[in-house]
Amino acid sequence: MKTIPPRIIRQLFLLTVIIILAIIIYNNILPYISGVLGAITFFVISRKLMKKLNDKGWLKSLSAGLIIVSSFFLILIPLAGVVIMLSSKIGGAIKNSEKFVIAIKSQLSQLEQYIGYNISQDLDTSGIASFISKNAQNFALGTFDAFISVSIMYFLLYYMLVNQERLKISLQSYIPVGKRISQPLPLKPQKK
Repeated sequence: MKTIPPRIIRQLFLLTVIIILAIIIYNNILPYISGVLGAITFFVISRKLMKKLNDKGWLKSLSAGLIIVSSFFLILIPLAGVVIMLSSKIGGAIKNSEKFVIAIKSQLSQLEQYIGYNISQDLDTSGIASFISKNAQNFALGTFDAFISVSIMYFLLYYMLVNQERLKISLQSYIPVGKRISQPLPLKPQKK
């Protein structure tokens, strides 16, 4: 009977620990990936505007600030308004969830009379009310995660807009697509 060498066992144990840690990190970072993707999206959209502002003689930080503030007012505030309106409606639905279930039961009773089959006896009104309140708490936690994602998005967007050349050089040196640039990264951002 052959035994497994201790070196192999240590390697398998270390590999298992690395995989478990990777899964834990992935699950905890997953809600904030949207901030990174949002920053990339806004960067792609506003890159040409940033170039135009820099060509007109604007400072990079001032141009990036203007783009960030305008995107905040043109995109995020209207979306936040929609979310606030929906959350107030959801809050009202939670407060009146029992009334909501009773209204649905009355509508179902009319449907039952029309169809001739009893559906409403199988409904659990307290279970539906607890389901609605539990999901409302998850919605509140999601709002906090969204705030953190937006903060991450604007932080990354500012860096990406101000340091476009460094970002381009680093992406071209790390991503194996096309030619590699053998030029070293500048230590300090260049100002125009």
